[in-house]
Amino acid sequence: MTMIKISVLLFLLSSTLGKSQIDMSQIITVEPYMRVTNGAFFKQLILKSNDSDAEFIQGFDFEWGYSYKSKILIHKLTNPPEDGSDTDYKLVKIVSKTKVPDNYQFQMMLANDLYLGPGEQVSNFKSINDSTYAYFDKINIEVASTLRNEFKEIVTKEQMRYGRFVFISPTKIKLIKLD
Repeated sequence: MTMIKISVLLFLLSSTLGKSQIDMSQIITVEPYMRVTNGAFFKQLILKSNDSDAEFIQGFDFEWGYSYKSKILIHKLTNPPEDGSDTDYKLVKIVSKTKVPDNYQFQMMLANDLYLGPGEQVSNFKSINDSTYAYFDKINIEVASTLRNEFKEIVTKEQMRYGRFVFISPTKIKLIKLD
């Protein structure tokens, strides 16, 4: 073989060695709400599943207020990058999508500061009106009138508290209690 062919062959082998994958499929349940987590530099809302570590599923269109049973393909990298996840998740199919009852309650963290480092912080809340706030630009929170003063403290003083919620629509939840 010529030296160029050998170099190309060695390059191709070395570039695929770190990307070997172990693939498997699994049926998981995705809860009807998201949870707050700390990413590398930012807080974010991610999927919640008690039987999977999937925070994001490629091809999955999440809708608040619906519980899902989904078949996913799990790509486990044997040599993951140092600054990334060792697992990718991809939707194969939605097995079932069930609207939760109107009286379904869930708990979610309310955290004001988006950026986890020093310096200027960015709020996770955007005021829509005196009783409704966009949260992470993913869901609108309607605040019960009895909780508005306490809630404004979370927004203005960069506090973290848990709240109890009910669903109003796929784009809006209502804060009914602060824990």
